[in-house]
Amino acid sequence: MVWLPPLFSLIASGSGTWATHAVVPANAVHRLPSGKEEVSQFSTALITAQQLLDDLPTGAVVLQNGGSSFTSLAVSAFAKESSTRVFTIASDTDRLKDATTRHKACDSLVFADSGAGYRALEHALVSSSNNRAAVTRILNSVGGRSVNRMLPFLRTNGQMLNYGAQNGFGLMFAPSHQIYKQLTFSGFYFPKWFENKSYDERQKLLERALEAASSKNVKAQLLTYPVKVANGLEDVANVWDNAFVKGGEKGVIKF
Repeated sequence: MVWLPPLFSLIASGSGTWATHAVVPANAVHRLPSGKEEVSQFSTALITAQQLLDDLPTGAVVLQNGGSSFTSLAVSAFAKESSTRVFTIASDTDRLKDATTRHKACDSLVFADSGAGYRALEHALVSSSNNRAAVTRILNSVGGRSVNRMLPFLRTNGQMLNYGAQNGFGLMFAPSHQIYKQLTFSGFYFPKWFENKSYDERQKLLERALEAASSKNVKAQLLTYPVKVANGLEDVANVWDNAFVKGGEKGVIKF
């Protein structure tokens, strides 16, 4: 058994949510760059967000759902530092107002996952791009009917990148969108993707993500995301309910 000093981070999958101890390969332990400890709690989401934005052309337009999540906020914050413009869909719930405020600070407009919301999105795309179907890439983490509502805004030969929990739903969409838009579906599953990298590659990905997240403007936006902290196992149930059942918060467990 090895106790990790504060400047090390454990990035591994399959440890077990309720485990009091985790047994993982030694190469799952990565050194944190100096001064990046505060944003390191979001390491997996930060690396994911960068991969979701990779290989986009200059001036790309991205449409994402799951607007209440931290990963979506990281996408908006990173995109603000580039020429990529992001539009965000969020559930029409009590979390919508807070999500709107966070993304607006990253220059990403937020629209409710509703008929009125998608009509407002259409107006915004036409106003900014003179084209209803201006989206280069859709980032789908929600699944369900949201997929079919987003696809009309995708340009021909566009891409839908699917990741995350998908709320337990399948992808509900009309096949005509796939045919006439000649769209490409791709999947991103972080644990398997990360596992297939060499140790040095994983370390570089971690350092790249933490460096980007530590820039003054990006860090300021990321740290507006609410975090629920469990200071022991007795608090885990409440953190779990807030982070995974209710949603809209990040859960951190400290021992």
